[in-house]
Amino acid sequence: MRLLFWSGSDLFSKIGCRDADDKYAHLKMVMAVGVVMGLHAAYEIFIGGTEINFSIILTYLPVSLLYILSMTLGYVGLRYIELSISSPFATPPAQWWRC
Repeated sequence: MRLLFWSGSDLFSKIGCRDADDKYAHLKMVMAVGVVMGLHAAYEIFIGGTEINFSIILTYLPVSLLYILSMTLGYVGLRYIELSISSPFATPPAQWWRC
């Protein structure tokens, strides 16, 4: 299942960022990912009952901004690299490294 979703994500990311003439393709991809992540956050807050307050926002805001910046730079780079279905194996999830 993970392989299917990860390779599908890579495929759509590559399709969305392949036009070298579109100067804003990477920003479009970041916006699309942001909308999906925002919908998930809204679900967790309003339906899932996740507690949120100003302290939590201040704690995670710098990390979130750095993540968005790295994601944007990654989508810029996608124009210049080839992706394959093996990318989920090249970057295993964090739980594989736990002892």
